[in-house]
Amino acid sequence: MRSCAKWNYQLVQDILDKKITREDQLPEQYKPKEQKFEDMVADCFLMHEIAQKRRAKRLENGSIMLSNREFMFNLDPETKLPQSFVESKTRMPSKHLVEEYMLLANILVAEHLYTYCNDKTLLRVHPDLDKEKKELLQEYYEKVGLKGIIDLTNSKTLSTSLEILKSQGDSGRFNVAMRKFLTCL
Repeated sequence: MRSCAKWNYQLVQDILDKKITREDQLPEQYKPKEQKFEDMVADCFLMHEIAQKRRAKRLENGSIMLSNREFMFNLDPETKLPQSFVESKTRMPSKHLVEEYMLLANILVAEHLYTYCNDKTLLRVHPDLDKEKKELLQEYYEKVGLKGIIDLTNSKTLSTSLEILKSQGDSGRFNVAMRKFLTCL
């Protein structure tokens, strides 16, 4: 793989937020090689638009967003060992962009393997929770005050109810619901 520039999440986010609009705003190590900055910016916006549409379609089809908390570590300059950490409160859309394309790559590889190596391929899927696990999970949610909030009918209703809980801004209840769900998988 040949890279024309090595950009990080924050840099791409600054481009998407239009905080960086010109190549001369970039540190030297981030300036593109063999490509025009303007073309790369246009590609970022196009890829972001496509990723948003793919993400919306996945959610519409019942995909569950398995959210984990993210942490940023401050490293000792000499030892490179963590000195402290802070929890990231929001996920940058640039991370969603990369996530969507990683999922797309996985899907395309799986389709290729299925088509050309069908009898020699193992594909991993997450089946629906069995009835007993769903009942235990529902009982747990009721005990912790999430009765009627989390709908375990199917993956789409679960995804929707988790997104609603997340949007209410109560990260504690959302994290409890998500963590318990993840342990049931």
